[in-house]
Amino acid sequence: THELEQMKATTSMLQLGDDVQPAEKLSKHMLAAASGGGLDSVTDADVLVFDFAPSYNFRFDRFEFDWELKRNRRALRFKADLQKTADRAVQDLFGGQPFVALHLRRDGYEKFCEAEEPRAAAGHEKLRFGFRSTPKTCYPTDEQILQDIKLSRQDHKFLYLATNSRSPEELSRLRNLLRNELAMEVKRFEQLAWSFSLAPELLPVTELMIAARADAFIGNAISTFSMNVLMER
Repeated sequence: THELEQMKATTSMLQLGDDVQPAEKLSKHMLAAASGGGLDSVTDADVLVFDFAPSYNFRFDRFEFDWELKRNRRALRFKADLQKTADRAVQDLFGGQPFVALHLRRDGYEKFCEAEEPRAAAGHEKLRFGFRSTPKTCYPTDEQILQDIKLSRQDHKFLYLATNSRSPEELSRLRNLLRNELAMEVKRFEQLAWSFSLAPELLPVTELMIAARADAFIGNAISTFSMNVLMER
């Protein structure tokens, strides 16, 4: 895309080769791991700050997780108290029963998709994780959601819904649709009485971990939240 070419041109002075992200020498990491030396101590920090969205690497025009990202994500663990919160939520919501998780990205996402249409018409289309930003990927209809759930489920009776939708009408319609068409009950974290004691900034992390514990996950192909769920799984 035009933006990607601009970025490559800007960084060409760094002599990174064909890729924006330089390839590291794997041998030094393998030797350090084998000898048990050269490894940093484990941190117990409450917050980790990344200089780039940790849901994908610099090859943001492709659906590809490079080795550096895989290595970093395998080393990343959510703190024990957050893990316990997610485990408690799964137990309270589903009682040990299998469930499907759905991430439904709403609240203005259609505007992002609409902005991509003229960009594509002008020849400046951007791929997100290798996917085009179409109306279906940006704002799937009830029928499309229903079809995706049918393809992913077996005999699951529960669906966990992680969404930022602010439309009570949409959520009620989706609940009725899944109940009538698939005999599935929709569960949400906020329906737990104790969920409101959780700090607001921890809600997305908790929902991410709940979705990662599902038997099947249906996400949005161009959403960083969905990609984080995918890698956590």
